[in-house]
Amino acid sequence: MSQKNQQPVPAATVVAQEDGQPFPVSVSPTQLTIKNGGSGGLAVSLPVKPSQNVTIKTTVVDGSGQLSVSAGASLTFTPGNFSTPQGVTLQSVAGQGGVQRVLVAPSGADLPGYESVCVHILVC
Repeated sequence: MSQKNQQPVPAATVVAQEDGQPFPVSVSPTQLTIKNGGSGGLAVSLPVKPSQNVTIKTTVVDGSGQLSVSAGASLTFTPGNFSTPQGVTLQSVAGQGGVQRVLVAPSGADLPGYESVCVHILVC
């Protein structure tokens, strides 16, 4: 019996530096100041070409309720666009200040290939 239309299942994206450590996701800037009630942006990209699509999620880990991700909470990078920065917009709540942290991290099976980055946000 012949087997038709069987495609190999791609393995999880695994890229690593020479010492075996994963590459950190590229995020700019790594520290950001946002005016109280205002918004600010981050540029996210991958430092090396993946073998398949990679999803990056952006999440507020400190300051929930004071800061939110208003655009770019989930970004998809392909082998063709991995080095082109994609935008994340952060929105602060008026009257709420302080230092918040935002985690920019690979999602799901993509985790072994890229390392999460924590961005410090100062709202003043």
